[in-house]
Amino acid sequence: MDDDASNSYEFPAIVPLPFKILFLISLGSYLWFSIVKVNYKYFNINTLQLLSLSYSNLSYTQLDGLQVDNGEFATTVSADYKENQTLMNGIWNTFYKVVSITVGSLLVYHIFNMSELSKGGSIFSLICAGFPLTIIIMTLSTLFRPDETPGSTRNWTTLKRIITGAINSKTMRTNDILISDTLVSYSRVINDVVLYLWILISLGPYSIYVETLALGSPVLIRVKQCWYEYKITGSRQHLLNMVKYLTTFGPLLINILVRITVNNAELNELRGTPEYDESVINRLASLNSWWYFLATINSTYSFIWDVKMDWGFGLFDFQAINNPNRGKTLVEQTLRPRSQLIGPMIKYYSIIAIDFVLRFLWILKFFQQAGVGESNEDYLVARVSGFLYGGNAYQLGYTTLEVLEIFRRWLWCFLKLEADWFKLQSSGIELVAVKEN
Repeated sequence: MDDDASNSYEFPAIVPLPFKILFLISLGSYLWFSIVKVNYKYFNINTLQLLSLSYSNLSYTQLDGLQVDNGEFATTVSADYKENQTLMNGIWNTFYKVVSITVGSLLVYHIFNMSELSKGGSIFSLICAGFPLTIIIMTLSTLFRPDETPGSTRNWTTLKRIITGAINSKTMRTNDILISDTLVSYSRVINDVVLYLWILISLGPYSIYVETLALGSPVLIRVKQCWYEYKITGSRQHLLNMVKYLTTFGPLLINILVRITVNNAELNELRGTPEYDESVINRLASLNSWWYFLATINSTYSFIWDVKMDWGFGLFDFQAINNPNRGKTLVEQTLRPRSQLIGPMIKYYSIIAIDFVLRFLWILKFFQQAGVGESNEDYLVARVSGFLYGGNAYQLGYTTLEVLEIFRRWLWCFLKLEADWFKLQSSGIELVAVKEN
């Protein structure tokens, strides 16, 4: 059996689809913990102040006395820097619970599958199939069920708000944007959940329309949020941001047309006509060309937005290009003033390069479809492309893409929080952090 076939059968047998979902959720929990820890221990960034969250009821005081201190609303006084240790502890405890549930339930699942009970009839098969769903519900409850702590209440109330496309852009914009954009990066995982439910209730072949809706729903949330901010501020920036998210739907719609074309060709084969005549092949080639064109627009737009708007770097400052400021250093022209950077320059340039590569990773599909593979280098590229894009949601290659996108979002969050931290400083708000000696 070759590597591709092994990828098709071994990985889903070891990590079935619902448990893959759970592990990816666990990964996200740990990466969020690492962001808060690095900001607190090394970058001197008060993450709680950026989130307008506090664990002290004194931070929610108002003259009318109506503000509650459960974390649902924004703080009126910035959280003490040392409270970030409490945030870290809470995230770590949540991660520990989630990963323990995931690993433990996977072991129980495999033990049950290997036992004689799994062969005991339809009832036991149903239990085996539905058991992971119970674990997923438990995990989501652990993440979002509100309790007495401000952090858990904030998770729940933020999720309720953004799931409808709403956003608190006045007092908790960073808080809402972080979760909203994280959902965008978890769109494949959300689709995995919908696929698992689809299979569980035996609805037949997975609908391309349902898949597109699952993949596009987090993007629709951001589109609505951008439109809302544009209406209340009139700022063209929010309108341009909305257009950026709308470009995501170009490749998704092309995928629908490709699936329809292939399905029609297969129906023609059943009717005795050729499966793929010349017109079908030409249509698929045209659709592929449109897919690459629209994906290029989306990736380019998104990459420039990451660098210039989300991170506040000068690399794509087109006004500065037309009117160069010779007083600026190279770092200021490409990044920000040195006083608004934390750590070595290589950190920033590396993250920009990684973001670029992962935004355009889909280019590998072109080499696969072009039949590249005669030289050793071309063969390797074709194999990597086949591994990443030649399978489906069950396979290791597809999971690798999900992990890479979560990793890209993790790096994005670091620089996004850093940029928002210095925006607070430039706005005149006092930063609550440990002062350097």
